[in-house]
Amino acid sequence: LVAGLGGSSSRFSPDEPRAGTYRDLPRYVRAAVRLAAAANDRFAVDAVHLDIDDVEGLRDEVLDELETNLLIVWSGVERPARVVLAEQGQRIHDLEPAVIERMHAIKEIGREVYRLLVDGDIDRYGELLHHHWTQKRKLASKMTDALLDEHYEAARAAGAIGGKLMGAGGGGFFMLYVRPADKRRVIEAMSARGLRVQRFRFDMDGARIVANLHRS
Repeated sequence: LVAGLGGSSSRFSPDEPRAGTYRDLPRYVRAAVRLAAAANDRFAVDAVHLDIDDVEGLRDEVLDELETNLLIVWSGVERPARVVLAEQGQRIHDLEPAVIERMHAIKEIGREVYRLLVDGDIDRYGELLHHHWTQKRKLASKMTDALLDEHYEAARAAGAIGGKLMGAGGGGFFMLYVRPADKRRVIEAMSARGLRVQRFRFDMDGARIVANLHRS
């Protein structure tokens, strides 16, 4: 699912009230697409403008190292993400202090990730993944369970610096940060628990048409 929202058609222009924020219809479409995608274990790709001075700071070698050090592991657990998202959304809507504090902490982690990638401090990213997970796992009661926690702790014991459940949580895929020297041990630990490593690579091209099967 791809949400393509850009330009003044989706956001208020600088000379309008609420400048830079989404107009009502695009905001609704964006939220609906992202929730539907998460509820069905799919990615919703959203176009976001980042006000970053030095885009070239994300050097190819840093991204290559990051790609090498990440493992994507199928947890073996399928879950209705909408259950997790509904509770999390309600708690945010109710402005629960602990939840709002964790959301702010996750936001700051995102900012720190950019800074450390620019500096090439890749191992610190693994530590931040772990910190992110310690915050995220408390956002909803079904974000994780005893078995998922055991899988994650086994990965950490085998050498993973950090990781998290991708998407809404509650199941799906783990993303783990592992130094190359420890990767084989972590893979074996996950395989011994019946989990499967998923091959992946970074794609810098974004959404694109790979086939057009429409017949006029």
